[in-house]
Amino acid sequence: MARFYKTIDSYHLSYQFVLDVYQLTKNFPKSEEQNITSQLKRAAVSIPLNIAEGSCKASPKEFVHFLNTAFASAKEVEVLLQLSRDLNFLPPSDFDTLSKKLDEV
Repeated sequence: MARFYKTIDSYHLSYQFVLDVYQLTKNFPKSEEQNITSQLKRAAVSIPLNIAEGSCKASPKEFVHFLNTAFASAKEVEVLLQLSRDLNFLPPSDFDTLSKKLDEV
């Protein structure tokens, strides 16, 4: 059970999504490092972390709680991506790509 998360597709997709977010935020303004950039990275990282942590809980109910937390983090990421696009930190094509990947997660 300790490595159960490694068998979950959403874990792998969300982990790759985090790598994409880190790559794309390198181009965000330096003035946003402590704001949108930081919050976006934290929220994105929260998705696979919660899947992994929840997968080792004793009951399915606990696991579902962590999946709900991961889902909430995904919604936070969604809003931050929209904001980044609308502030011209993220090109529309990158926004579309990340949004599709987030939907897959």
